[in-house]
Amino acid sequence: MVERIFGISKVWFIRWTLVTIISVVVCYSVRPYVGYEDGFGFLVNAMNVISFVMTLGLPLFLAAGISYSTTDARNRILVLIESGKNAREVFLRRLVGAYALVLLFSVTITIAMFVEPLVPEITFHSPEGTGYLIYILPVLFATIIFSLLIVTMGVLLAVVTDDIIISTASGSIVSFGLAVAVGGSPQALVQSLTRGLAMLSPSNTVRMVAGLLTGRDGTTLVFSIGFEATPLAVLLSLSLLCVIAFISAISSVRILRRTASFWPIQSEVSTGIWVSETEQRGEHLKSTREMKVRKVALVGLIIFLLSGVLFWTVSYRNVVLVEATISLYQSPEGGDQIRLGDWFVFDCNLQPAQYGLANYLYRECLIDDWGNAPEELTFYYDTLDIHSTEFLLLNETQRQAVSKSRNVTEGWGGYGGSTLIQEDRFYTFVLKVVATENATLDGIIYCSININQRPH
Repeated sequence: MVERIFGISKVWFIRWTLVTIISVVVCYSVRPYVGYEDGFGFLVNAMNVISFVMTLGLPLFLAAGISYSTTDARNRILVLIESGKNAREVFLRRLVGAYALVLLFSVTITIAMFVEPLVPEITFHSPEGTGYLIYILPVLFATIIFSLLIVTMGVLLAVVTDDIIISTASGSIVSFGLAVAVGGSPQALVQSLTRGLAMLSPSNTVRMVAGLLTGRDGTTLVFSIGFEATPLAVLLSLSLLCVIAFISAISSVRILRRTASFWPIQSEVSTGIWVSETEQRGEHLKSTREMKVRKVALVGLIIFLLSGVLFWTVSYRNVVLVEATISLYQSPEGGDQIRLGDWFVFDCNLQPAQYGLANYLYRECLIDDWGNAPEELTFYYDTLDIHSTEFLLLNETQRQAVSKSRNVTEGWGGYGGSTLIQEDRFYTFVLKVVATENATLDGIIYCSININQRPH
């Protein structure tokens, strides 16, 4: 039954099943848990597990390797070729077997995640009635589509390397590397400066596709999926993956034809049977050299790809940080003149957040010159979520009570900090410096104050 449906031996099917189960269990144990009061929480939690498995990639890339680069697969391919089948037909037959494994994976993991809300210990809301169909069908559809695309790309790795271990490891490294470079966890993506690049990783896009298929607006899924996207952006990303998968399939046919021609030579070497020893040894050395070149080239390509993506994400992050940073106040050169006993009060006029990212209010006060102030000073300072007029209506005791305080000595450099901005609130920067031993003493110090809003 297994050989007829999947075109692989029972041993390899068992190995693939074990790897898949272990991958799912590991990803389930580390997935970010999200609780919702409606059935959408089921989809989010299910897709978190599925996307993490795709990030790891082992079940999918291993399925490709089993179908093309094991000894059993080579023998089956050679039998088909010797029976008169051309390379394209042989490739498609093996691809059908890999797709069958992927479909089994997609259906099984979807059902497993779908059954999860029925477990007594699970606390998030379980869909009811037709709600099951509303969420299970998008999960199943998205999982199948992306699994098929990923395994098709994995087939190219399998026929290029002709080595199941190298091809599986290469695919997993690329998949995991992309997720790490652009962000893979929804919670991490929400605050990430590079979440605009999230769809470079298929494991992120699959979550968004599932969410969109439920009828949700892609621009409102930030806190559940981890990023926002329009249907057009998702369609373009999906189209790009389809193009890559198509090119992979076309290339795999040509490479498989070439790779399969090496197998009889390698078989004769391993059995010690030679038709023409000199000629065969030459062919064997040539084929061995070519396979080594392929593997080295693949490793180089992977390093180049991941390095390029990493460089791009770092550059993108710096651009976003610069464009999203808004200066609210900056002292003139030489610093502000702070007179002892006087309050320095500044309204932080916040601007709309850029790139839809959560903004923080950063403040920094550095002492440039101690001036003629005493050696020991007390700083009253804070960034308060009230308007300056409210603060100024407070008496001196109340003002000091709502502010932080710190006793310092000459040589202290200053302070800084950040506050998560709540968009419906006012923020006021306050600062007062007095002599610690005698608050009525006069004097002046010079401080450079910098207040800005920007993402973390």
